[in-house]
Amino acid sequence: MTGGVQLSIYVGPIPVPAPRDVVESLVHAKVESGSGETQSGFELTFELPARSPLRTLFLVTGGSALPLMRVVLVVTINGRALSIIDGVTTNVETQPGQGGVAKLIVKGKDLTALMDIIELPGLPFPAMPPSVRVLLVLAKYAAFGVIPMVIPSILDIPIDMQNEAVEAEQGSGPFGGKGVGESGTFAVSPAIANAIEDAVGVRLTALPLSAEAVYRALREAQGAPLED
Repeated sequence: MTGGVQLSIYVGPIPVPAPRDVVESLVHAKVESGSGETQSGFELTFELPARSPLRTLFLVTGGSALPLMRVVLVVTINGRALSIIDGVTTNVETQPGQGGVAKLIVKGKDLTALMDIIELPGLPFPAMPPSVRVLLVLAKYAAFGVIPMVIPSILDIPIDMQNEAVEAEQGSGPFGGKGVGESGTFAVSPAIANAIEDAVGVRLTALPLSAEAVYRALREAQGAPLED
């Protein structure tokens, strides 16, 4: 699909595309984005005819004590796919409907709910740095398709680390010195340009990244550039 908006559903312990009957029976989808300590969540409403495969797909797994049913919602806008929620079902219920067609309400939270609902304690962490401990904690949930990615912190640096100075003169600087303070600012402008491209689909390659520059790029992309 190259235009418009399309919603795709992936389900299962290791998510796979949902059957066509499941996708076509979806009548309402709501996603709430959490912040801070609040978990993100979703609510899906399906029509539930008498012979719908949803009776087996969701009710059997959703009624279990373990939230094995993982749900991933992916929105494709103008050919660009974006995952809006990756979570697990926490509640499944049915509601009566009209004409003999009931409704199936599937509610869930993001993948962090796994660590709240399923505890896998008892693993020791002898002489391990913090990042390795986190990796072991997350590795226990690999059976649910959760692939851990841990970024080491400053606490993982050995205490007895040795520093060695290497002399290297910079010919263009005073007294052969090099600037180091501005290095942390190099990625700011590209990061903002990436955000603009993700939001409106145009790439800015020159500063300043102003509203006028964005508008000019949009007009140029539409084949109607503004005059200078």
